[in-house]
Amino acid sequence: MYIIRMKEPTLIEFKNYYRDRGICMGDSHRNAKPLTPVKLERKYDKYIRKLKITQEKIAIKQESWNDVRNKVFKRDNNICQLYKKLSTKEKFKISSMLNTSVFGTLDPAHIFGKGAYPHMKHDVDNIVTLYRIFHSRLDAGQDPLTGKSISKNIVINWWIFIIGIERYEMLNERSKR
Repeated sequence: MYIIRMKEPTLIEFKNYYRDRGICMGDSHRNAKPLTPVKLERKYDKYIRKLKITQEKIAIKQESWNDVRNKVFKRDNNICQLYKKLSTKEKFKISSMLNTSVFGTLDPAHIFGKGAYPHMKHDVDNIVTLYRIFHSRLDAGQDPLTGKSISKNIVINWWIFIIGIERYEMLNERSKR
């Protein structure tokens, strides 16, 4: 399990923070009366418990995303799903990008974006392996090969080209739920 660690303050650091600022870590407002040492220790214990719960939640989300990402890469055989569908002529046209780091890096790309469709964020069917350059361009509303601005409908056409009409229509139905 991968855990992002937020530094747990010691009781002394917690007390010094309160002394210097007049507010406890994690609080959004000052207390009406100064806290006694016993109340300050209780606040510290509560803060540490909340911090550990937050760390666990982050670890679960991170683990879940890593599982999804690995499933997608395995399903796609670590191959960019757009590049493999390009013609030899199209591959030749973009050959100047081949040696760049953004071209060689694979990304798990969401067909229906995770911001607008959070319920589809971990849906393996909604994620495809793309080279980072293609992923970035499609997310920005650009032609993945030329980088020129394109309409939303043309972006959709690119996704249909990459994943097929049946899968796109199935995902489109899921997006409405």
